[in-house]
Amino acid sequence: MPLSVPYDIKLRYPNLANVLQQVAAKKEKDLQFDKSEHEEEKKRWLKYETIYQSILQIIKMKWEGILKGNLTPQQSEFWKSYEKVFLSSAFLSSSEFNETILGVNRKSVKNFSAHEQESWDNKFKDEVESSLSEYLVKICMKLTEYYDGIDYTHQEKMCRSRAVHLHEIIQNERDNLCEKTEEVKEAEEEIVNNFISNMQILMICSELLEKMMAKYQLKLQKKKDETEIKKLHNNVQMIAMKAKLVYHFFLVCVLIH
Repeated sequence: MPLSVPYDIKLRYPNLANVLQQVAAKKEKDLQFDKSEHEEEKKRWLKYETIYQSILQIIKMKWEGILKGNLTPQQSEFWKSYEKVFLSSAFLSSSEFNETILGVNRKSVKNFSAHEQESWDNKFKDEVESSLSEYLVKICMKLTEYYDGIDYTHQEKMCRSRAVHLHEIIQNERDNLCEKTEEVKEAEEEIVNNFISNMQILMICSELLEKMMAKYQLKLQKKKDETEIKKLHNNVQMIAMKAKLVYHFFLVCVLIH
C-alpha cells in the first residue's frame, strides 16, 4: 500500500512529501516483486511435495494389497520395483547425497534405477499415472466434503463436479479476504492519519487558548492594578485626614493651656 503523506507535510514541505512518496512507491514495487517470486516458488514446492507424498501413500496402499493377496504377481513385482526406483530418485534429488556411503554413490544408484526400469511393462507405467490421478481425486473429494460440511457418499458425481471447481471457489474467497484485509488496513491508516490531524488541530487550539489567556491576564492585571492604586489612594487620603485632625487637636490643647 503506498504511503499516505499527511496533508500538513504536503502543505509545508512539498519536496519532502514527493521524496517520501517516491521512496514508498519503489519499496512497494520491490515487495510486490519479491512476493510474486516467493509465491511461484511456493507453488512449485507444494506441487512437488503433493505428488511425492501422494505416491508414498499409493505405494503403502499397494503393499497392503500385496500382503492381502489382492494384486497379481506381475503387479506385485512392478510395485516393489517401482518403490525402489522412487526412493532412489528421492536420494538422487538430495544435495546431501554426494559422497560414497558403504560403496554406494550417485552413479551406482542411477545405474540401479535404470536397470529396474528396463523390466517394466508399459501398461504398469500407465497404472502409476492412473493410480495417482484416482488418489488425488479421492483426496479432493474428501476436501470438498470437509469444506462444504456435506456427506457426498451417495452423490459421487456431484462431489466430483464440486471438487473440480473447489480451487476456484477457495481462490475467490481468498481474494475477497485479501481485498477486505486491504480495506481494513486502509481504514486503520485513515484512522491513524485522522487522529494525528485531530491532535495537530488540538495543539493549535491549545496554543491559541494560551495566547488568549495571556492577553486576558494582562488586561485583567491592568484593571486589578488600577483598583489597588485607587484603594491605596483612598487609604492615604484617610490617613492624611486623620493626621490633620490630630494636628488640630494638638493645637487646640496647646492654646487652652
